[in-house]
Amino acid sequence: MKPIEYPSQGTKEFVDLVNDYLSIFATDLTDKVSKSGRRRLGLESKWENWKRKHGCVRTLNKSVADLLIMDFDDLVSFYENFLPVCSKRCFTLKSLYDLQEIFKYTGKYDTKISDFFKRHADELKIYTCHYCDMAYINVYIEKNKGTSKSQFDIDHFLPKSKCPPVALSLFNFVPSCPVCNERIKREELPKVKLKELKFLSPSSFDFDLDKRIKVKLGHQKRTHEDFIYFVAKYPYSKYVDFFHLQERYDYHKVEALRLEKLKKNYSKAQIALIAKCLHRSSKSVREDIFNKKSLQENHRCFFKFTLDILNQ
Repeated sequence: MKPIEYPSQGTKEFVDLVNDYLSIFATDLTDKVSKSGRRRLGLESKWENWKRKHGCVRTLNKSVADLLIMDFDDLVSFYENFLPVCSKRCFTLKSLYDLQEIFKYTGKYDTKISDFFKRHADELKIYTCHYCDMAYINVYIEKNKGTSKSQFDIDHFLPKSKCPPVALSLFNFVPSCPVCNERIKREELPKVKLKELKFLSPSSFDFDLDKRIKVKLGHQKRTHEDFIYFVAKYPYSKYVDFFHLQERYDYHKVEALRLEKLKKNYSKAQIALIAKCLHRSSKSVREDIFNKKSLQENHRCFFKFTLDILNQ
């Protein structure tokens, strides 16, 4: 429910980030010749050989290097072009297996990619789940070993099982909690048009779902029940439904009720009076009561939820 905060494209910070990611594959992209003269094919050659073997493939004209750092919008276009390939007669289970071996994530690059995200966790603001903002995800240091560990999953937004060439793409990765990744999303996608996926992945530069939805507290007068609901238009409503955000957030309505009570107990006039008595500014007193700034600066869970309820 919050974007991955990449540096702005074109800046030195962005170039450094991308180059650090590419360094993971530096020795594997091109062919190598041993002292005995034996040639070991690199990823680029393996990918080109696969495409030549499958003459029915004409639209997959990107290099491995392109795929590794292609922005999410272009990845969606590639994904859209790839899916019809799977239905062609020249594409078999062996074709899929060979492709998965070229772009192998699990057991080959997963640890190195995890280390990359651990190194850049502070820079990318990896603190709470980017899908739901309900769980903390972070890096911690083992006391006895002094090694860093990641307390988060790295999800492939576009499923690698359906499109192996995006399995190693930087902007296809979303740091997330196990609930969102393993129990809800798995290998599926929100049911929207493919071109609209760019608005729904936190790894996309076009992702603005955090600005397009509102979390609200409702009251059912007839039954005297309180409930949490989301205000979101298509395609953002599909994201809310897909991750079951309304049902999951409703469990925390007690916090929304606490915030609503705070708002009633501390009006602007009352805060001004308290500030006058304490010889402080109304702004600082308001922060002590509602903690908006602290929640944001300390990267706390439910920040948008809290802000929306307080602004309701």
